[in-house]
Amino acid sequence: MSIKKNFVYNTALTIFNTLFPLLTYPYITRILGPENLGKFTFAQSFAANFGMFAIIVSPLYAIRLISSNRDNPDELNRGFSGILLINMISSLVMTIVFLTSFLYMEKAQTEPALYIIIAVSILLNAFSIDWLFQGLENYKFIAIRNFIFKAVFILLIFVFIRQPEHYIIYALFWLIVTYGANIINMIASRKKAKLTFSNLKPLSHLKEIGFFFAINLLSIGILNLDKTLMGFILPKEEAYVTIGLYGVADKVIQIALSVTNSLALVILPRVSYYFSNNKMDEFYEKMDLSTKAYLMLSLPLFAGIILTAPEIVMLISGEKFLGSIPLLQVLSGAILLVGFAYISCLQILTGMKRENLYLITLGISLAVQAVALFFLIPVYKGVGAAFGMLIGYGTQVIVSFIFGFKEFRLFFFKVSNLKYFLAAGLMSAAVYFARYIPLDILILKFILLAGIGVIVYFSVLLLTREVLLTGILDKLRKRLFPGRTGGGA
Repeated sequence: MSIKKNFVYNTALTIFNTLFPLLTYPYITRILGPENLGKFTFAQSFAANFGMFAIIVSPLYAIRLISSNRDNPDELNRGFSGILLINMISSLVMTIVFLTSFLYMEKAQTEPALYIIIAVSILLNAFSIDWLFQGLENYKFIAIRNFIFKAVFILLIFVFIRQPEHYIIYALFWLIVTYGANIINMIASRKKAKLTFSNLKPLSHLKEIGFFFAINLLSIGILNLDKTLMGFILPKEEAYVTIGLYGVADKVIQIALSVTNSLALVILPRVSYYFSNNKMDEFYEKMDLSTKAYLMLSLPLFAGIILTAPEIVMLISGEKFLGSIPLLQVLSGAILLVGFAYISCLQILTGMKRENLYLITLGISLAVQAVALFFLIPVYKGVGAAFGMLIGYGTQVIVSFIFGFKEFRLFFFKVSNLKYFLAAGLMSAAVYFARYIPLDILILKFILLAGIGVIVYFSVLLLTREVLLTGILDKLRKRLFPGRTGGGA
C-alpha cells in the first residue's frame, strides 16, 4: 500500500482519535471529578512502569523487523512468532510481579478492584500486535478496528457512567475496549503471518532486541515519570487531585501530538526500508517531507493552545479543572519538543540503525528529567512536573540533534522553512488581539479564536507558496475538476 493511502488512513484514524476524547472526556471529567479521575490516571501510570518490562521486544524493533522481511514469508513468520512468544512470557511474569506489589503499596490496597483491572491490561498487552500491520504498512485495518472499538466505548460511557463512584466501571470498560481489540488483532493476523515454533532462534537478534527493549523502557519511563512521582511525592489526597488536573492538560497535549506525529509513524517503516536497501535519495526525500509536516502542524498547535488554554479547559472539563490551565500552557511546549524528537530519534537514529545513539539520548534525558522532577514537584506540584517534563524533552532534543546533525543540516536548516515560523507568528498576534473581542458565550469565543488562527496561518502559507499545502490543493483541484489544466502548484 502506498504512503499516500497509508497517510490517508492514518490521518482518518488520527482525526477520529482526536474527536474521540473530545466527545468523551468532557463528560468523564465532569462525572468523575479530579480526585477519582486522578485515581485512575495514577493507576495507569503506575502500571506502565511494569508494562514497560512486560514488552521485551519493543514495537519499534518489531516494525523494522517485519518491514525488512515483508518479501520473505518464512522469515516474516519466524519473526512474528518469536516476538509474540517472548512478549507473552514477559507479560505473564510482570503481571505476577505487579499483583505482588499490592502487599507493599497502600494506594493499591485501598483500591483493589481498580488495580486488578489494570493488572489484566499488563497481561493482555502482549497481544497488541499493531506492529505487524504497521510493518506491513496496512493502516486500513488499524483505522477500521480502532473506529469500531472506540465507538463501542463511547456508547458504554454515556449509558453506564453516571456517578463519581463509577470510576471502577470506567476502568473496566477501558480494559475491555482497549485490550479487546488485541483479540481481533490476533484473529486478523492469521492472514498476514503464521505462527510457527520451528527454527525460531530467539537469541539470534538478542543484541538488537536488547537495544530496543532498553529504548522502550526509557521511553515509557520518560512518558510516565511525572504522574508516578506526583503520586508518591505528594500527600495522598493532594496527589489524586493534582494528577487529575494534570491529566486533563496531558490529555489535550496527547491529542495534539497524535496529529503532529501521525506522518512520522507512517513514514518510519518506509525510511527503514530505504536505508536497508541503500536508497538514500528516497530516504532524504521522505525525511524532508516529514520535517515540513512537523513544522506546519506543530507550530500553530503550540501557539494556539497557549493562547486558548482557558477556553479549552473550560470546554473539556468545566470549572472544577481551572487549575489545569497553567499546566496546559506549560505542557504545550512538548508539542514542539516531542515532534522534533520523533524525527531525530525515530526516523533518523532508528531509521539509520543507530539504536546505540538513541539509547544514549534517552538515558541522558531520563536522568535529567528525574532530577528536575524530584526538585520541582515538592515545591511547585503540577506546574513543577510540567516544567520537569519539558526539561527532559528538551534534553532529548539537544542530544539527538547533536548525534544527527549531519542529516539534519540537509533538510532542517532551509530558508523555505522560515515561512512556518512567520505564519505562526502572525497567527499568534491575530489570536492574541482577537481575545479582546467581547463575547461571553464560551464555545463561540473558542470557535472565533480558532477560526481566526486557522485562516491567518494557512493564508500566509498559501501566499508564500508552501509546497505541502499547495500540493494538496492542486491534487484536490485535479480530482474535482479533471478536465482543467494549469493553475496548479
